[in-house]
Amino acid sequence: MARAAVKNLGPTSAGGPPQDVVYVNEYTGGLIGPGIGMLGPVKSGGRIRTSTPPGCWSPMITPSFMGGHEVTRPVAVAGAEPGDALVIRLVKCRNISTASSSGVGDHLQGRYNGDPFVAKVCPGCGANNPESFIEGIGPEAVRCKVCG
Repeated sequence: MARAAVKNLGPTSAGGPPQDVVYVNEYTGGLIGPGIGMLGPVKSGGRIRTSTPPGCWSPMITPSFMGGHEVTRPVAVAGAEPGDALVIRLVKCRNISTASSSGVGDHLQGRYNGDPFVAKVCPGCGANNPESFIEGIGPEAVRCKVCG
């Protein structure tokens, strides 16, 4: 499935009738938590189908990405209540990429305040979580849209 841009992570139509299969093609930009709306609901015993991106983005690629790894939008399960335990069985897992990449996990000093995955800062102008663009190659190729 194609990676969908996430602009509004508010509630979605998880209150409809329970479905046998829920297709997830929305991602959260690495954010998780109760403020992110759910898809579904899926019936108890139903299936969830999704694809995940072939790597993690985070500060290795762009400072505007707000988490360490991409996360699919959550799916409500019909009848489930907070505190319930769920059993999830992987029925099929297929690699659809011929290659993937990830960062090395190094944290560049001066480019974050606290957690480097969610508190990024431009070392040039000090903007918090600025949008970015790529110019050139190497560690200095990720450029701040505020100051360049």
